[in-house]
This record gives sequence, C-alpha cells and structure tokens, in this order.
Amino acid sequence: MRAATVAVEHHLELNPDDARALCLGAAGLMSLGQSVKALEWAQRAYAIDPEDSVTLYNVACVYSIHGRLHDAMSCLEQAVKNGFGHREWLENDTDLDPLRGEPRFQALLGKL
Repeated sequence: MRAATVAVEHHLELNPDDARALCLGAAGLMSLGQSVKALEWAQRAYAIDPEDSVTLYNVACVYSIHGRLHDAMSCLEQAVKNGFGHREWLENDTDLDPLRGEPRFQALLGKL
C-alpha cells in the first residue's frame, strides 16, 4: 500500500486537482494509519468536486473509517441524491461497516 500511496503523491504533484486520485490516496493513507493526512486529502477531493457522486461516496468511506459517522452519512446521502446507485457497494464495502447500525444508513439502503 505504501508504494501505491507514493505513486498517488507523485501523480498529485502533476495533477493537484485530481479528486479521484485524492480519494484513492486518502483510502490508502487510512490503511497506513495516516488518518490526519487522509482526512486532508478527502476534504480536498470534496472541495474540488462536491457534486460528484463517486467522490462523495469515497469521502464518506474515509469519514466512516475515521469514525466521523455523521459526516459519512451526509456524504452518502448527498451521493445518492446526486445519482449514486450502487446499492451493492453500500451493502458490501467494509469501509462502511461502522455505519451499518445507523438508522440513516438503513433508510438510505431502502431508497436504492
């Protein structure tokens, strides 16, 4: 995972506004225990593309892992509102495990 994160960092040097790369890098950083930097990257991605449903989903995953459940749910709800329709991702992504007991999460699944 470290090599992948280094590759993303190099990519971001050339493309600092690549929201997708920021999201992928944030997930990698979380797995390496670098939660502060991961949150910074997730927030940058959100600032760059706050309406993109996949960006919102990926930011929600980082928030969920970090324990920011309210923020994670808000991002997921906005993602669905903006067209995210991958129910199977919500059902199977282990990054979202902290949300499974949340009534808002169950209600969101019901909308898909």
